[in-house]
Amino acid sequence: PDRCAFGPSRHHVLGARFVDGTGRSLRSGGRLVKNVTGFDLHRLHVGARGTLGVLLEVSLRLVPAPEAEVYVATPRESTLAEAVERALAIRADRSVTPRMLFVADRAVHVVLGGRAAQVDAERAALDGLCDAADERTGGDVELAALRAAARTPALRILTAPSRVAEVARAIESTLGATDGVVVEPDAAIVDVPASLVDERTGAWTDALLPALDALGAKVERRGRRDAALEGAIAARLAPRSAELVWTRRLVDAFDPARLFRIDGFPAGV
Repeated sequence: PDRCAFGPSRHHVLGARFVDGTGRSLRSGGRLVKNVTGFDLHRLHVGARGTLGVLLEVSLRLVPAPEAEVYVATPRESTLAEAVERALAIRADRSVTPRMLFVADRAVHVVLGGRAAQVDAERAALDGLCDAADERTGGDVELAALRAAARTPALRILTAPSRVAEVARAIESTLGATDGVVVEPDAAIVDVPASLVDERTGAWTDALLPALDALGAKVERRGRRDAALEGAIAARLAPRSAELVWTRRLVDAFDPARLFRIDGFPAGV
């Protein structure tokens, strides 16, 4: 959830040492910022779920802890799309730089952090963008926000930031419910819980998947295996050919014997 302030995880991996599927011990990057040249092979492992090798050592970029923090949750919006649009409006406002920003249960959750004077100014600016139903300060701010964002999704939808509100609207119109859905607008990630997926499998395969395909969104199956739903996702949302070619080349280069293969991931490989 702190991607909003610091960027994606891969940007903070400075170097790594790993063993690939041929038994080679490889090293990429370094332990300091801007001290090496060449391809950032270590960043390929972020999100690869161990399919390119076994990580032995990782060097990470660190950031200082904030001097002050405030956690604000807004009242619930009437629809998930409205909550996402409000979160996007907060993100677009230059007077506020959230440390975390996400939507959970149709409410917008914002964490501000940094120097005390900066947090006070941003909190005042936030009043003009949304109302606060709940506000917390002190040492438990990040923990409280992480608990609100915690989820074990059955499906993860990846889209473009400009279309995340449309994806939220499509979910609501086809499934008729959004309980437990968590959205990170800045990362354009929508996580859907098992309760919605298991109860509405037909709506997913017959209505929502075509709508997501039309929006150019990607769907990943998470958690418990469901062969029927995985088959529907593979049939309707097949990877684009260019992406599939690159993925296959990476897997063939790092794991030609497919020792680290995970069924269904990467899709089509």
